[in-house]
Amino acid sequence: MSRRLKTFLSVLPLLIVGVLAGHFLTIGQEAFNEATATTEFCGLCHASIVESETFKTSNHRMNRFGVTAECGQCHTREGFYLETWDHVSSGIRSLVLGIAKGHLTDPELQDTLGEEMAHNARDWFVSVDSAPCKRCHNDPSGYPMSGRPGVAREHEKAKRQGISCIGCHYNLVHEAQPVRPEFKAANTLKDDH
Repeated sequence: MSRRLKTFLSVLPLLIVGVLAGHFLTIGQEAFNEATATTEFCGLCHASIVESETFKTSNHRMNRFGVTAECGQCHTREGFYLETWDHVSSGIRSLVLGIAKGHLTDPELQDTLGEEMAHNARDWFVSVDSAPCKRCHNDPSGYPMSGRPGVAREHEKAKRQGISCIGCHYNLVHEAQPVRPEFKAANTLKDDH
């Protein structure tokens, strides 16, 4: 038997084990992403009474199209690894902060954190160019939801000026929270000249 064949045969079991392990880890990761994207799962820690009640009556949960969004559809990016990263990183952050601040399962205390959570969420949406919004709203110019004339023009202007969805579309799903002046200034459409 040649040396090359011996080397190949000695590495083959490791290769097979690696492929099988990768396959099963991938299946596990998909199951993890699916399980942790549900509103029920998120509600285990995010027990805020105000946030959960306003979400239940929002257009993202109850609408004329029959589309029902889950927390993970809006609070994670699409894509196998990005979605996992968003679940793990935000989950660990929420868990650590929840334990440190003592509000992990106290809905009343969580209700006092709405403004801080809204600022953090808006900053995250800007940092990912509102990628989760584009899962469903991939062509905002084709959504004359408001019935207002000029909506398509406004969306094109926002795109040219680098303003992502969250720059204008905030306070849609959860309880309305104040917007920081610097966020508002950075995300206000300027006149095109």
